[in-house]
Amino acid sequence: LNRALQDENAFVRLSAAEALRNQSTLPESILIAFSRLLQDENVNVRLSTAIALGGQPSLPESTLLALNRSLQDVDDNVRLLTAYALRVQSKLPESTLIALNRALQDENNDVKKSAAIALIKQSALPESTLLALNRSLQDVNDDVRVFAVHALGMQPRLPESTLIALNRAFQDENVNVRISVVDALGKQSTLLESTLIAISRALQDENVFIRMKAAVILGEQSILPKLAHLGLNSALRDEDAYVRRLAAGAFGNQSKLSKSSLLTLKVALQDEDVNVRRSAAFALGEQPKLPESVLLALVDELQYKNIDDQESVLMVLDRHVESILMLQDKQKI
Repeated sequence: LNRALQDENAFVRLSAAEALRNQSTLPESILIAFSRLLQDENVNVRLSTAIALGGQPSLPESTLLALNRSLQDVDDNVRLLTAYALRVQSKLPESTLIALNRALQDENNDVKKSAAIALIKQSALPESTLLALNRSLQDVNDDVRVFAVHALGMQPRLPESTLIALNRAFQDENVNVRISVVDALGKQSTLLESTLIAISRALQDENVFIRMKAAVILGEQSILPKLAHLGLNSALRDEDAYVRRLAAGAFGNQSKLSKSSLLTLKVALQDEDVNVRRSAAFALGEQPKLPESVLLALVDELQYKNIDDQESVLMVLDRHVESILMLQDKQKI
């Protein structure tokens, strides 16, 4: 096969390349000889070589360097299949990542998309690649933007510049991009205040999954900005019961709520969905202190509730016994 790969006859070289496509694991000596065909004068030989290399789980550095050069091939399909070949490699060297950065700006949409897909499997991307992906978030092609977000979402910690770029992507007209953005941000352990505000705006998205995921992310934060609280207030009136439940639950992780949020939660105790009512009760019960107006309203509501709902209200009041006793002393109840 080594000799066939170097044969002067293009048909022989092509046949050898196609024969190797069926091999799941090739020895390094064959891979090194094989990678030379990526520079073959015959485009079909180059295509078959790229396809065959894409089936290899691990490629030596010399082969990766050859693939780097193929990302600049004059033929669109060769560039496409080269980027596709790199997608199975779990750890790419910096030189290949730089080559993929350039491929993200390719004139061919499928090449750009494949370059972004190849980066998804990389867990630690250098700053230059993150910046290239940031630029791809504004690409004219929907799929390129989607896969660029996916690649960013695989990073354990994103820099401020990327988080800001993802904030803007929340306004993308394509719903799949927005879904990818909220999913990517949900994997980050630390978020900027501006990002939390952008997520709270996503509570108004037309897509219910985005609204649900936004509420989940906000519910994982120990401190939320005021605008996020206002967004959750509105989400408690969402048409979807699960969104309302998640919004109520998100308040349960906040140590101190504004009076408007407390009043909104009190109203949520009358929600038609029992799980929303229970989540609202839990959130109110987590507050160290409730305003007198809320406590009085809760006590007043006990007489109108059925047994299940009385349990939710009593759960709140049970955590504020001292405050209720003080109200009794004032003869307010």
